[in-house]
Amino acid sequence: MKVIEQEIAALKNTINEMWALVHQQIYNAGEAMLTGDKELAYKVLSRERRVNAFELKIDSDCEDIIALYAPVAIDLRFVLAMYKINTNLERLGDFAESIARFSVNLPEGEPIDPELVKIARVEEMLHELLDMISLAQEAFEKESSEIASRIFLKDNIIDEINHDSTSLIAQYIEAHPGSALAGLYMAGVIRKMERFGDHCTNIRRRTDLLPGCEGDEAHRQNGRKVISLQPESNIIVIDNETTNGILAVSLLFMHYFRTGAIIYSRTGLLRYFPVRICNEDSQTQ
Repeated sequence: MKVIEQEIAALKNTINEMWALVHQQIYNAGEAMLTGDKELAYKVLSRERRVNAFELKIDSDCEDIIALYAPVAIDLRFVLAMYKINTNLERLGDFAESIARFSVNLPEGEPIDPELVKIARVEEMLHELLDMISLAQEAFEKESSEIASRIFLKDNIIDEINHDSTSLIAQYIEAHPGSALAGLYMAGVIRKMERFGDHCTNIRRRTDLLPGCEGDEAHRQNGRKVISLQPESNIIVIDNETTNGILAVSLLFMHYFRTGAIIYSRTGLLRYFPVRICNEDSQTQ
């Protein structure tokens, strides 16, 4: 096995560990909110630092792979997918932390009114969110766009619950004036969970960059046209006819600009980058 393949395999294992941690964080945060378990909520808060540590490590690993091994085609697209998925997983961890903080602020031993939980469909929302995260990880491991597409269906359910919750919670507060604060808090939590769903769909979109996804054959065939790196001469060749060119250079740029890289653009679409640009008919020194 090549060194770069070993590095990519290690990167995949690390992001799977982060995925499992984030899934557990969201599950624990939901349980703490529904049961009023402050000890569990504090556990979520303490483990948030592990999520942040994973994010920093994966970011660093992605940058090191690009800087040291100059991946191209499928390998490059995989690393870029990991870079984006990592960011979304960290944001999911942040949302789990915010729900745990809500649970910590609940009165001791007093969980949320079960009636409020039922009318706002909070448990159903949590269940759908956990399913979305599991589906996203399964799609990632199997590199399957078919599995990933099921995430959008669940996101529609999340959006529906979020849309209906405002009027339902308003009716609850009108009928239970003494629980107005709890109702407002719950409205905020539901909004955060809707954002959970958005980040899960973002992860799903990143799986399109994985080499094994269905419908990806054309991208694989064109992958080697996307970027060509010549690190010994600090030249990067971008094919701007593919969207991956722009995506890739955003990450590559921060490494090669420091060494005076030349970005060679066939269409000149990268003129806004503060580096030297060579069009196709220009002579590269």
